[in-house]
Amino acid sequence: MRFVNLQNMDEATKNKYFAAYNALNELMKVESGIDLVGRCYSDVIHKERENIFMQRMGVKKTKGVASAKRLVGKRGNIDLLIDKVPGSDHSNLWIKDGKPYSFTIEPYTLGKKTLEELIDYCGENGLDFNISNHSFHNPAGTFLVEIKKSHNPKFGSEKE
Repeated sequence: MRFVNLQNMDEATKNKYFAAYNALNELMKVESGIDLVGRCYSDVIHKERENIFMQRMGVKKTKGVASAKRLVGKRGNIDLLIDKVPGSDHSNLWIKDGKPYSFTIEPYTLGKKTLEELIDYCGENGLDFNISNHSFHNPAGTFLVEIKKSHNPKFGSEKE
């Protein structure tokens, strides 16, 4: 076992771990098994990861227009193709204390061109972003880009 220290587990936890491990290895044997294993893992942890994010950040999903521009006090366009953040997939606007707090996207890939467009978009709109592996939409296949209002207004305004 490369990614877990079994010595720190009690017997009941070890037994559950091995049962899950063996079940996933059986799933690997079917056609497109590797994809199914990732999706199975994602199905198990999706909601819990989202709940952890909401608790850790003290946020909830917006019931209004999910536009990153709302982070800087601009009205979001109901037509999200107009307000689309480069790299957008599985987008959410998060509210904290009744105000827009962060905007997340959970893409499967993010190439150089799209990353440059995201940097420009954030610079033009007074935003900043962070990329992590803490996604909750299909965590086996996506990553999390969290966008917030920039505390450095010059961020992204000049190309290096």
